[in-house]
Amino acid sequence: ERKYVHIDVLLKYQWAGNFLPDFRSGILHEIFYRLLNITFCLEIGIFLLTLLLYKRLAKKSDEKYFSSYLILLFVLATFLVVPFSKPVWSLIPQFHMLAFPWRWIIVMEPSLCFLIASTFSGEELSHARHGRMVKIFLLALIVSFAQFPMQNIHDVAISESDLVRLKRMDQWKNIMDEKYEYLPIWAPEPDMEKAFLRIHHERVAIISGRASVRVTEWAPESRAIEVRALSDAVIRISTFYYPGWRVTRDGEPVPLDIERGSGLLLVHVPSGAHTILASFGDTRLRRISKYASAGSLLLLIPVTMVFGGSNRSRGRRPIR
Repeated sequence: ERKYVHIDVLLKYQWAGNFLPDFRSGILHEIFYRLLNITFCLEIGIFLLTLLLYKRLAKKSDEKYFSSYLILLFVLATFLVVPFSKPVWSLIPQFHMLAFPWRWIIVMEPSLCFLIASTFSGEELSHARHGRMVKIFLLALIVSFAQFPMQNIHDVAISESDLVRLKRMDQWKNIMDEKYEYLPIWAPEPDMEKAFLRIHHERVAIISGRASVRVTEWAPESRAIEVRALSDAVIRISTFYYPGWRVTRDGEPVPLDIERGSGLLLVHVPSGAHTILASFGDTRLRRISKYASAGSLLLLIPVTMVFGGSNRSRGRRPIR
């Protein structure tokens, strides 16, 4: 459904300038990139410490497979974060749509956490020399790092003039994207002030005809509106059209239009009292995708139980 939105706006972000670690002059003064660099370097250090500890332990075969997978996953994610992976970002189609290589930290973190848990879970570490001290050291390192973000946030001061500038709609519009990646293509760039007023104060408007409206429900995926029309009328619902929106009038499906210039829903209403219900549902593509995801999960559960359980039972040692 990429063709329905302005997702190509992501291409304006230069992925080549967002690798880590990044120690360029000036970038460390930005709190966000400062924390990214600290996080990346610390995770590399903890990974190397955990890897050295893991090499010293005699892990069971099934645990070795799992830990090897986590190590490979962490190394792969780390490679995609550093500048050495530029050829990969250039050659793989659509890979650059991620926009920021440092987003692969999201993969580094859970793989590192599971690797630490897997390394610390065995009895080998309890009997290993200095095992308890290593645990305390890593725990102290992680806890101390947790204080860095709060200290940095407390050091950041936002001036009153900055707050005033952000509150002004025209200034806010200038610092936002020219086009929003999830805005439908049939909706032009909105005036921020008018858009906010319409959403909060004008959920339903009478475009033509004589009628009165009352909103009885306004949920994320459904809108219910009671209309009393003295003549044929057209109402506008302050919701961008997107494939999946359907409208019924008194329980019967009716066609809907898109307002030119805004991309909002238009519904034609004949004279009389009517109940309009707009609801958002699955398209054929989304329905097939959900079935595929559910089928994959149902297939994965028995496969994991059969193969994972057999490996654990073969590698289990008797309890004394």
